[in-house]
Amino acid sequence: MARKPRLHYPGGYYHVVLRAAPGVDLFTDETDKDAFLELLAVGLRECGYHLHGHALGRDRFELIIEIGDLPLSSMMQKLALRFTRYAHRRHGFEGSLFQGRYLALLFDPACHLETVQAHLKALEGHGDVLSTPVWPPAGYNGQVVGSKQFRALVAATDSERTVPQTVEKTPGELLTIAREILGISPQELTGATRARRAVRQRCIFTAAVQQACGHSLSDVARLLKRDVSSLSRNMERFRGETDGCMTTVQLIRAMTHAIQST
Repeated sequence: MARKPRLHYPGGYYHVVLRAAPGVDLFTDETDKDAFLELLAVGLRECGYHLHGHALGRDRFELIIEIGDLPLSSMMQKLALRFTRYAHRRHGFEGSLFQGRYLALLFDPACHLETVQAHLKALEGHGDVLSTPVWPPAGYNGQVVGSKQFRALVAATDSERTVPQTVEKTPGELLTIAREILGISPQELTGATRARRAVRQRCIFTAAVQQACGHSLSDVARLLKRDVSSLSRNMERFRGETDGCMTTVQLIRAMTHAIQST
């Protein structure tokens, strides 16, 4: 099923929610919460974002983020990966920490910032749940909450954006494109081999599919029949080893272009 492209509105305020995988406790104590907030602070600095509120629950976290020019995904994917690695190290946890994609609701801060902040305070037990306004508001349906004027401004900006639109491809189509562009068979790409060439091609495939299709790392890991934590570690090494390598950059671009144009 095709995923609706995320809205990118530079300078926008987003209410962000990412839930834990079934049966997973995200924050077992204050040490976990402190570690998460430190990683969040790193991501905010890297992307030039501002935080206007947060709530850390056992099964999810919620944030109010004012973004800059970079899309929200620039920080969220790194934050999820970094906290997953932390949880693996500290708790000996293996597998996916989070459930699917994060939810991001763009809202008009002039009308709704105080309401969203009150909502987050109530979630953390610092407010009166009964007196907190309902959020999102009744009848909400979509990715934007605000006045008609605000929604029209967002729509006009979004229609002119240069952020690439993602496309939908079946696993078979993606594996076929990989065979044509990268010269690796579907069996080798999804097989058990840990040969250096196969690992490198999986990383190129992952980078291209994430960019062209908007898939999370967990999505690609399932497609490749890999453990998400192993794929995450391989991607970190891959980025460090190939930084600035034109051949690798060209292969990722070629793979991305083939996915988007076929």
